[in-house]
Amino acid sequence: MTGTALLGFSLLVLAIASMIIWSIVKHSKKQKALKNLLGNIGFAPCNEEQKALAEKVTFIENNSEYTYSVRKPMKVLQGDTHVYFYNKERRRSGDYDVSEEFLFTVERNRKLPFIIYLKPASLKEGIATKLIRSVVTMGWDSQSDDLVKIELPADLQSSNILGVMGPKNCSFYDLFDSNVLSLLLRGADNDVFIIRCRDNLCSIESPLAAQIKNHEKIWSYTQLLIRQGL
Repeated sequence: MTGTALLGFSLLVLAIASMIIWSIVKHSKKQKALKNLLGNIGFAPCNEEQKALAEKVTFIENNSEYTYSVRKPMKVLQGDTHVYFYNKERRRSGDYDVSEEFLFTVERNRKLPFIIYLKPASLKEGIATKLIRSVVTMGWDSQSDDLVKIELPADLQSSNILGVMGPKNCSFYDLFDSNVLSLLLRGADNDVFIIRCRDNLCSIESPLAAQIKNHEKIWSYTQLLIRQGL
């Protein structure tokens, strides 16, 4: 290897190492900020509830392809209900995924299960957004066994709703009345991407690697859902 080639290789290795270190430091800062936020709110560890929480996650996901578990569960009493925060692990042979999740119970006028995917307001319209809209409700095996794509009304097809899944033969307005729709749309302004509800149990999921994510906003929105109901 010539001196020039060796120098170039060394610079490449240094650049890669710098990126790895930067990523680790950035992730560490985010985790520290999250830990401080949850601590200030009053969240406390509840490792003894791991199994029960995993059962609730399995219930709300209703997916026979995967098994679910939770790590680092914490909870706080909000009004008359406990709110949980944890890392959700989803597994099957050769497939593993981790995300962060708030889980809580709310009063609901309509008890049909649903998943709604929202476009955070900070994410601009563009090719990437159009692609997400086209694939987010395609019936991936990671989605609930009993839910299918629900067509959006014409006036919402360019809204902050990326897609909705619900029971077969349901319409969009079988799932949501106007008040609930208005409340759900506000999630897009609070860095919320996925909301799931089944019976009175609801969750707000955030991909672990998501860059557009403000836990303080997500927590404020969670409180709003609990206060106003769905």
